[in-house]
Amino acid sequence: MTTEFRPGVLSSRQLALLAKNGVIEGVNDPESASGASAIDLTLGEEGWKLYGSIKGRLDKPYTDVLTQAHFIQQNLDLTQPVILEPPNTYVIRLKESLYFDEYPELQGYASGKSSVGRLDMLVRLVADYAAGYDEVLPRRVSGRWRVALYAEVTPISFPIIVKAGVTLNQLRLFQGEPRLSELSPEELRLYGDVLTGPHGGETDSGGVGELTVDVSPVKDGSCDGYIGFEAKSDVREPIDLVSRAKGHDPHIYWKPVTPVGETGDTLKIVPERFYILRSRERFSLPPDVAAFVHAVTEQLGELRIHYAGFVHPGFGWGRPGGTPLIFETRGHNIVTFLRQGERMATIKYFRMSESVVLDSIAPDNYQLQELNLSKYFRAW
Repeated sequence: MTTEFRPGVLSSRQLALLAKNGVIEGVNDPESASGASAIDLTLGEEGWKLYGSIKGRLDKPYTDVLTQAHFIQQNLDLTQPVILEPPNTYVIRLKESLYFDEYPELQGYASGKSSVGRLDMLVRLVADYAAGYDEVLPRRVSGRWRVALYAEVTPISFPIIVKAGVTLNQLRLFQGEPRLSELSPEELRLYGDVLTGPHGGETDSGGVGELTVDVSPVKDGSCDGYIGFEAKSDVREPIDLVSRAKGHDPHIYWKPVTPVGETGDTLKIVPERFYILRSRERFSLPPDVAAFVHAVTEQLGELRIHYAGFVHPGFGWGRPGGTPLIFETRGHNIVTFLRQGERMATIKYFRMSESVVLDSIAPDNYQLQELNLSKYFRAW
């Protein structure tokens, strides 16, 4: 069946087709479970509180880890709401599994949901017979290409309430190796202004391969004068991801950040504090292009950028000037000053296996964002 797919990132229609045919097992409603270029993964009923983070191995299923008592601190029953306390690490079995017995050309890569990353919570995919995180490659097991999936979850700033059925991360599938579908800068130019600078036109770097931070104040709306948000320390009120009908009061968890210094173009990053910031550049992705943002950490000194994830086809498309991306940023060890336009992330662009029909996809929560907290909070 997948031989009919062109190389590239699979669309929502193609992902739904794989779910209906059992390649992606455990999806209750294939038609509504996928976004424009990824499928949401849902927490199952079984979980474990660990003594610390532990990856899998190439030669064993992940259940081999979960049967060793020196890794497991407590079993969890997610048929009822469970509080995940920082800074503990948990592993939760996902409802979805992958069966690649007839489809060895598929490759999968995962990312935490943007709404979850903005809660200062690390979510990484763990797969059977994988030695790393967030990667799913076919492997022959007992005559079948079968991969069970787990989410490793570490809340850092806030306690989080979860339950079976909650979505924390998402999976993107490629037909063939991703490098074969990566778009060159010359090819991207044929699509027009995929990434623009803060005032339209070319980015400051003159290219489309990197994102920089915007520490200039927002000039309108409820965030007027702010350049970001800082998570408050020692907040004990959990963020409930199970029943969020009205959303949480953001003032309990966050405080606004303004520039420091006479020039007004500098942000002070305090060690072990978490910040929500925005990019200077703005995306306008066409329906047949998907992007992956890779956070730059080694070159930033005492900072960690949490955001490393998917930008879906159509993000910012049709919006005058496009839409900026949000960075989740944490300071380490020493006070650091972050100035306007400093490089934060690199971008890779991939062609879709087929163009996405944007009218068939639910609108992205952040299509109109400028400086937005997670969807789990009320507007500031």
